[in-house]
Amino acid sequence: MSLRRLTLSALLLSCCAACQPAAIGKDAGNAGDAAPDGIANLPAVHAVLHWENRLSGDNPETKTYYLNMKTCRDAGWAVHELSAQDVAKLGTGRVEIRIDRRQQRITETHWTLGGGDPDTTAGICSPRLIEDHRVEEAAPGQGYYLPLESDPGGEKKLQASLGWTFVGEDQVQGQPCKRWRSEKYEVCTWSGGRQWGFSDAPVNMIACLDSSGADYLTEIPLEGKPAGDSGCIVRLESFSLGKGLLPGNLPAASSKGAH
Repeated sequence: MSLRRLTLSALLLSCCAACQPAAIGKDAGNAGDAAPDGIANLPAVHAVLHWENRLSGDNPETKTYYLNMKTCRDAGWAVHELSAQDVAKLGTGRVEIRIDRRQQRITETHWTLGGGDPDTTAGICSPRLIEDHRVEEAAPGQGYYLPLESDPGGEKKLQASLGWTFVGEDQVQGQPCKRWRSEKYEVCTWSGGRQWGFSDAPVNMIACLDSSGADYLTEIPLEGKPAGDSGCIVRLESFSLGKGLLPGNLPAASSKGAH
């Protein structure tokens, strides 16, 4: 994890999975008009990432699921399988990044294997898919999105001291990124947002759930993979960059018409 990431994460407000995220400012409907500093200049960024955890080359959640199903069948116990769609979700996660001048929000969902009492046949033979949510957004009234100074040489030296090697400029689905590599991980961080304060420093996602969801508000990994056969594989599902407000962040229409 970069030093910048550690610093910025401390400046963001986390919201628990069971709570509704707080609105930015006292009046969320006018927050975009009164946004301070760099927030007023933010573009509309909407990105969706997918990740999968691997252990010794396998997804440990799906591996456990298939082992349990085999054990139950071999023993002659009744089996209630998950659907193919649910099995495909095991050990994976989805990160939705929504950023504009009105709201900067991360919604992260991940799926794990659940069941009843693991010491009973019902526990392992009647599995269920557990879905967990985490929502985080920028702290109210904070304007961290200021242009970053350009010092490629200094950045490379700093990251080298942290164990990262700059591989080169690259693209993922047409989006520019900087590719970095360490002994344990390789990542390509979005580099098209420095003018708005998005860092293109390396993002260490060797453990899928190790970082705070708020980290994605300032650094967006478009692609990532472990150097070995254990770690988090990250891929970009979609990325859009526009102007104004994202559809879900538009203010509600009033009797005088939409804003």
